[in-house]
Amino acid sequence: MADHINSDEAITEGDELYRSLFENLLNGFAYCRMLFDDGRPVDFIYLAVNEAFKSQTGLNDVVGKKVSEVIPGILEADPQLIETYGRVAKNGKPERFEVFLEALQMWFLVSVYCPKPEHFVALFDVITERKNAEIAMQENQQRLNFLVDNSPMATVEWDSNFIVTRWAGEAENVFGWNKAETIGKTIMDLQIIYEEDIPIVQQVMAQLLNGNSNYIVSTNRNYTKNGQVIYCEWYNTVLRNLEGKLLSVLSQVLNITSRRQAEDALLKEKALLRGLIDSADDLIYFKDSNGIYLGCNKASEKFIGLTESEQIGKSDFDLLDHEIADQVQKHDKMVLQGGCSVRTEHWIPCQDGGKVFMDTAKTPIFGIDQQPIGLVGISRDITVRKQAEEELIQSNEQLKFVLEGSQLGFWDWNMETGEVVRNEQWSKMLGYTFSEIDFSTTQWTNLIHPDDRDRAWQSIKDHIEGRTPLHKAEYRMLAKDGQYRWILDQARIVKYSDEGKPLRMCGTHTDIYESKKAEEEKQILEQQLQHTQKLESLGVLSGGIAHDFNNILAIIMGYCSLTKLNYETAERNIPIIEDAAEKAAGLCRQMLAYAGKAQLTKTKINMLKNVEEIVAMLKATLPQNAVIKTDLSTVIPLIEGDANQLRQVVMNLIINASEAIGTEQGEVDVSLTRIKVIAGKEYEDYHGKPIPLGVTSHVEPGKLSRPSSGGTRGFVPSCNVRIASPEQLGTNC
Repeated sequence: MADHINSDEAITEGDELYRSLFENLLNGFAYCRMLFDDGRPVDFIYLAVNEAFKSQTGLNDVVGKKVSEVIPGILEADPQLIETYGRVAKNGKPERFEVFLEALQMWFLVSVYCPKPEHFVALFDVITERKNAEIAMQENQQRLNFLVDNSPMATVEWDSNFIVTRWAGEAENVFGWNKAETIGKTIMDLQIIYEEDIPIVQQVMAQLLNGNSNYIVSTNRNYTKNGQVIYCEWYNTVLRNLEGKLLSVLSQVLNITSRRQAEDALLKEKALLRGLIDSADDLIYFKDSNGIYLGCNKASEKFIGLTESEQIGKSDFDLLDHEIADQVQKHDKMVLQGGCSVRTEHWIPCQDGGKVFMDTAKTPIFGIDQQPIGLVGISRDITVRKQAEEELIQSNEQLKFVLEGSQLGFWDWNMETGEVVRNEQWSKMLGYTFSEIDFSTTQWTNLIHPDDRDRAWQSIKDHIEGRTPLHKAEYRMLAKDGQYRWILDQARIVKYSDEGKPLRMCGTHTDIYESKKAEEEKQILEQQLQHTQKLESLGVLSGGIAHDFNNILAIIMGYCSLTKLNYETAERNIPIIEDAAEKAAGLCRQMLAYAGKAQLTKTKINMLKNVEEIVAMLKATLPQNAVIKTDLSTVIPLIEGDANQLRQVVMNLIINASEAIGTEQGEVDVSLTRIKVIAGKEYEDYHGKPIPLGVTSHVEPGKLSRPSSGGTRGFVPSCNVRIASPEQLGTNC
């Protein structure tokens, strides 16, 4: 009885122990009976479950129920679970597996065994969180592999001995070696490090190995497979285990050769720019948006009296007079707030106590957001220019006063723009108001008399092309009242370009209408006087010519009488008569020439013969107190011209010289010489006017002769006639 009691107690105690173990299992527990249909598992019934089953699955009141009732749709959604449980319940072999139940949307780690035929026990853990983490890790690894393989950077992974375990991304494009040529090789076996940079790489490796840093960025030169040297930037990241031991190094490599070359070029440009800035005579400086100096050039250092480093960090109030600094700050605000350049001119005190006039241009410096972050200023000392401008203003006022006082019209022609600036007097002398005058050459041209336009423009053209020292022309211009007024126009080019091109021409207009009118009246009077003098001289000359003419007529009449007496002498006498008649005709022509009535005829002229004949004729007619002496060259070439005109010139010169002697005893020297005229050389007459090429005769005063006896008139002019042939005037005649 006692043994039976002890046996029951033992059984009861074992049941309690089993139940306690069953209830306190952390794993879910389910004891089930499998239902078969023709040997095929179709469902199962829950016979017992523990609390862990309920807490992990969230399923309650399942004992005695089919799984298809507890979890509707599980047979269709997760048929592999029914097949696995049926297989174990049928053959008795335990299995362990992971399964995702679509019906519960949960992952399970299941251990199933068969306690008796057609029954099974399932012990399980819900591993949804772990499984999701594993899936996420796998996905992250896939993403990492994708990013590494498709990275624009070369990717190289090393183990703890710096042996290549991964060669991906742009590694082959950057270095030239493919994956098969690099995997398993050490960093030194690859021979990709430029010799001089090996110490840099070794230092980085040491820092990564000793645990001082898990991330290091380094730059060194590398070799490519074809031997090219490139600059690379290495981004090295260390992967360590929980004990801190290095597992691998992932290196992302960027080929920065182009960037390095650009940086080197930028440094050179920066050095060049700095050199240019420092070599400039202008003050150049930089400020931030608060007006604090960031830098300056040598000229600014010299002007302020402080080095660049001493100016950096200071404001204008630290460097300049307070009043000037306040003005400068206001201008800076205009630049920064307006976002545009500002130009100013103002006086700035110097270190030596003087002051200079500065022309300052300030331009904003923009940031990435296109907002001003500072400014650059350039200041130029224009004191000399300022003084010159003030002197020019004063000079212009003086010029204006002179022009107004002298009644001169002024014009200033900008030959680049075509604009012509004129003063008010220019318009007044033609009767126009200043507002009626255009600032162009067109109106001026239209106002010139049509007969004078070409000549006026030719004079300007000659000066522009350098043929004359200045433009000087007299022409008629149409006044407002419809009358033409004579204008003296004088001008000179006052500005040339660096290439010698005329840029500006200035001139004056003088109203010479009255003087021109007086000159015309004077010329009329002189012509009348000359005509009277000619008539008087003709009376003197006619006596001598009448004597010669009588002699010629006597010859003609005598030989005519001889011929009448004896016609057989006609052949001998007629040439003599003809010669005498020709001489008579010559005397008539001389008289006509002297009277200015002869017809102009251009022929080849023997000037020596003409002068000899005129001298011979005048010796017989001039007063005896005027002795004609000749010095005539015999090598005078033939010249082309009007013989009567030339005779009149020579005759007038000799007669005028004789009349100048008056009643005193004197000499008239007549010389005829051959001179050489060089082409390109300028010759002037006695009035200072240039003689153009092509002139074939030149008359100038000869020596002065003292009266031979008892004279008190002093020196009197003699006559010198010089003739030049076209052959002697050069090739430009």
